[in-house]
Amino acid sequence: MGKVSSKKSADWAEVISRRLKQIGARVELHVSDRTIAKKIRELSVRKIPLIAVVGEKEAINQSLNLRRLGIVGQQEIQLAELEAELVNLRNPIYSMG
Repeated sequence: MGKVSSKKSADWAEVISRRLKQIGARVELHVSDRTIAKKIRELSVRKIPLIAVVGEKEAINQSLNLRRLGIVGQQEIQLAELEAELVNLRNPIYSMG
């Protein structure tokens, strides 16, 4: 497959942003020429709990790389998986036992 343009990555990031907002998630979209490392550093300093990184590979795979505050590393995840996880966090199931 040919190289994905940064526009395609930005378009996929817009789709992710829109879908997460539809389920009530707070979303900030950072599309700029700054390096990903600088963006991640800025958001980490602000203690943002979840950072979704979207680049060429993610645009091709229709996925995202998720970084979680306090956890080393990242996880490639499909958007539907993240949506389900966020919905479950908002609507926890309590067991009476």
